[in-house]
Amino acid sequence: MRAGLSREKLEKKEPKVDEIPFSPKRKYGVTLHKTSGNEFYLYFLGAPEKLLEISKLNQAESKKINQKLEELTGKGYRVVATAWRKINKIQFPLSNNLDNYCQNLTFVGLIALNDPLRKEVKEAMKICVRAGMKPIIVTGDHKLTAKAVARELGFKIKEKSILEGKDLDQLSAREFDERLEETQVYARVEPRHKLRIIEAWQERGEVVAMTGDGINDAPALKRADIGVALGSGTDVAKEVSDLILLPDSFSIIIAAIEEGRAIIDNIRKVIAYLFCSAFTEVLLVGISILAGWPLPVLAAQILWINLIEDGPLSLALAFEPKEKDLMKRKPAGHNAPLLTSEMKVLIFVIGIITDFLLVGLFFWLWKFSGYEISHIRSIIFAGLAIDSMFYIFSCKSLRENIWQINLFANRFLIFAWIFAIIVLLTGLYLPALQTLLKTVPLNSFDWQLVLGLGLLNIILIEATKWYFIVKHQTS
Repeated sequence: MRAGLSREKLEKKEPKVDEIPFSPKRKYGVTLHKTSGNEFYLYFLGAPEKLLEISKLNQAESKKINQKLEELTGKGYRVVATAWRKINKIQFPLSNNLDNYCQNLTFVGLIALNDPLRKEVKEAMKICVRAGMKPIIVTGDHKLTAKAVARELGFKIKEKSILEGKDLDQLSAREFDERLEETQVYARVEPRHKLRIIEAWQERGEVVAMTGDGINDAPALKRADIGVALGSGTDVAKEVSDLILLPDSFSIIIAAIEEGRAIIDNIRKVIAYLFCSAFTEVLLVGISILAGWPLPVLAAQILWINLIEDGPLSLALAFEPKEKDLMKRKPAGHNAPLLTSEMKVLIFVIGIITDFLLVGLFFWLWKFSGYEISHIRSIIFAGLAIDSMFYIFSCKSLRENIWQINLFANRFLIFAWIFAIIVLLTGLYLPALQTLLKTVPLNSFDWQLVLGLGLLNIILIEATKWYFIVKHQTS
């Protein structure tokens, strides 16, 4: 050691006989050592304010040490104190008789530990707040240390924003609930305090995540909705946690939240796209049956669209890049449905608009075009396929219009879209597939109808999206 002391030599000179580990409730740990002269010494290490209480110091000495303690903790240092006492006669086990020896200690001094914040933590904390989360510091450290760290992280700390464990014990459930929202820092807390804080937020219906690394954190990690253990933490903490941070970096939590939101976002896009397609087909066939008309599309044609064309397109949506406002949205909460209200509206609108156009086209062709039914079905088959290939770009974002996004950001979707065009053309022009699907080749006028229908469809869909986006922004 830099002080010139050797732990091995010291322990050889005064072997350790017994030990009581640090306890959050007691706030200090003790070791018992025996000298060659059969004398016993107790060495204490723990919270300065606790050791000052049980040390033999006069008022002036206590005041001087407390001033130094406030100076160090105010700078963000983690401070522990040391003390000792000589025991002429010891009674074993030490744990049963410790209270008899915890008085008139000789106070040795303060040890200040500098644990600087990582550079990325402050930025990660800003992202956390921007994403609608409320970070709270819960620590066993001194109140002033916690306050200094909080300010370094960008917290706007007031005196009423900090609560110590001893003060928390004095609050009733109602009083604590009233202070819950404004309290950002909890200092000198014990494991039971952590549980109470977590349960108070959960009673409000909030999703609570907690990070911890020690054995004493285990109950709170288990109770939290998401327990996050540090990779350098104890095995007990890791065992009860849901996630383990191997690099011990807070920014990893933010990255995990962002990735999770992106996954949910893309799942919703896939669901919206598939439900739009299915809803359209059900309405189209259902209206025709109820009206007593011939079927506008056959079962084989529907299966071809759903499996061969829509299948690769929906899978490609799962690889959509993250949207730029992903970490500016508010958390969804416990009971947030996978199928949101805006998705239901979009599915209904797309289904109604598409069916209105396709049913109108089918009726007009059937009554006035003079085409055979196989030709009409081929046009409706192509119309369904083109519509789904067009409105998949509307499903790329449920919060932005098509002109506000990069249509080519997802290369998998572009490849799937090209593949869908190819299989549509083979279904219409390849003789073997014509026999299977009961299709006939389309002429240039037919394609003008189909492409015009698809273009009109996406214009109406985007107009509907624009209305709801503007309504959401102004509400």
